[in-house]
Amino acid sequence: MKKIDFEAHYYTPATFSALERIGMWDPKTEVLQMGIDCPLSLGKAPYIHKGLFDFDDFRLSEMDRFGVTTQILSASAGVELIPAVESLELARKCNDEVAEVIKRLFHKNAEDFFGIA
Repeated sequence: MKKIDFEAHYYTPATFSALERIGMWDPKTEVLQMGIDCPLSLGKAPYIHKGLFDFDDFRLSEMDRFGVTTQILSASAGVELIPAVESLELARKCNDEVAEVIKRLFHKNAEDFFGIA
C-alpha cells in the first residue's frame, strides 16, 4: 500500500536569506517569526530545521522510517510575505530548485517525490 505525505514542506537557503532581510528569520536565535505571536524556535527543534532543508539522506530515511512512499513537496510559508517583485523571482527559484531535486532523484525511484507550487 502506498503512503503519501501530501504536505511535505521545504525551505531553500535563498528563502531564509529573504526572510532574514525582512526580519522574519533571526539566525542568531534561530527563531522564525511566522506572524504576530507565532515564533517558531528552530534552534529548539533541530529535527524540523534539518528536515526543511534536506532532500536526500535525512528526508529519505524518515520516509522509510514512517513507511512513506511518496512526498508531495511544497514550499513552506514565507515567500508570500516578501515584497512582490522579490517574491516572484524567489518563488521561481524555489520551484526550479525543487524541480531539479525531483529530476535528480527520479532515477532512484520515480515515485519518491512530486512538487506543487
